[in-house]
Amino acid sequence: MRPHVVQLAEDLKKAGIQYAFGVTGGGASLELIANLEKQGIKYTPVAHEAAAPMMAGATCADGLMRAVAISIKGPGFVNMIPGITLNHFEARPALSVSEAYDPSIKIAKVHKKVDQETIVKSLVKQYGRLSVKTKIKDYKTCAENEVPGPVHIDICNDSAIAVNGCNVSEFDKAFEELPDITQFKKPVLILGSLVVRQFTNIDWGSFKIPVCTTAAAKGAIDETHAYAGGVITGEIKELSPESTIIAEADCVIAMGLRCNEVVKPINYEKPTFIMDLVSGDMHDGFNAKEILASKENIDILKNSVTSWGKDLCEDARANIRKETLKHPWVPATIFDELNNHDVALTLDTGIFCTVGETIFQAKTPSNFIGSTQGRFMGTAIPTAIGHAIHTKKHTVCVVGDGGIMPYVSEIATAVEKKLPILFVLMSDGGYGACAPAAAKINAPEHAYERTYQNIEKIVEGVGCPAKSAANMTDVATIIKDWRAGNNPLYLELHFEKNIYRSMTEKLR
Repeated sequence: MRPHVVQLAEDLKKAGIQYAFGVTGGGASLELIANLEKQGIKYTPVAHEAAAPMMAGATCADGLMRAVAISIKGPGFVNMIPGITLNHFEARPALSVSEAYDPSIKIAKVHKKVDQETIVKSLVKQYGRLSVKTKIKDYKTCAENEVPGPVHIDICNDSAIAVNGCNVSEFDKAFEELPDITQFKKPVLILGSLVVRQFTNIDWGSFKIPVCTTAAAKGAIDETHAYAGGVITGEIKELSPESTIIAEADCVIAMGLRCNEVVKPINYEKPTFIMDLVSGDMHDGFNAKEILASKENIDILKNSVTSWGKDLCEDARANIRKETLKHPWVPATIFDELNNHDVALTLDTGIFCTVGETIFQAKTPSNFIGSTQGRFMGTAIPTAIGHAIHTKKHTVCVVGDGGIMPYVSEIATAVEKKLPILFVLMSDGGYGACAPAAAKINAPEHAYERTYQNIEKIVEGVGCPAKSAANMTDVATIIKDWRAGNNPLYLELHFEKNIYRSMTEKLR
């Protein structure tokens, strides 16, 4: 056993690592896994290396580094890159560890060497090579500090190689003083994912003003609350919160509203204040004054606002329900049914995602997870597995025609670990989100119209029971029966193409 690998396992335990995922080789990666298990850190093998950082990242969605993804060098490391990229997009502070050649060895003289440092450094907050001087607590601090993100360590044979420092963004703008909010009679509050990580014990509904969130902060306010205003994205349509709620406000106050958490930053054309722990270009486009996010400033804010907007929020929700539930068999009816059950929802990317983020009511942040910043199609299945392993929640994972296949093999892990995950395929027979653009340029149909055959048989082949349904009576029964148990299930749903592709016309 390599002494520095043994020490790494011990240090990871001390740093609070609870989970490990990966694909092992016969060298340092296997030694690390063996020593992690000795430390009581359970290792979960995955089918494809990319799934390991995705699962690890899902356990870190609240901003705490508690999982490591492991791979061999070269191709194994490269295969992890999509998962590390997801964690980069979603600000998930997961650690990845890979075997690696010593940097002094020339690529031309060895088998399957790539420049791992160059490949990964643009995606991680800290990169280093394992040595006796490596301090995992420094990686943990780097990963968790705002803005959170992944970190990576290479294990080389040369244990004397030092570790590089943390890449920290420089913010050169000074925060302004909190203004007198009492001058505004109809303020609206927008929550970004910062509050999920740093301000977790605040009852935002108690402010008694409309509270909207970014998709990354969904559940920061209990979405069944009377003042919950829905998810904002910057893509504005008739029923978007920007049109129905924010347009009626005379002031916007945001907590951690950042450009990367919306599709498009918007100038709300009214006084806007963003309270955050970082300043600078992350707020460009909002035309906002930057205020330090602190408990003191939040208390001042709460004591400065006057209750308003309850009826406005209720009307907005009612109009959304009227629009999205006007057909008896659409994704909205399934998401609405999920509101009757204590479940977490994991969404992949597609038209159904817009509907799910709008209709499903997350009571807490742990009730929802998805690729809300990167909109990374195909990542929901590994994400749901990591989320279910950590939270122990019954989890509904919804994918579309584009997202079902990349990591469908990972369902085997859910079967092996008996995870209570309901994998749902919502199909319209193609890439519905791309169809309007494709029609405008007369693109070939096979580029965006596709239906995979026999997905049920593929899923059953890895040991997961599979069902299909075509009406809400059957869906409600299937969900109820699955929720009563503790095992995975696959459910396939097909929708009429034209209705499906028009269901977000007034949302965003």
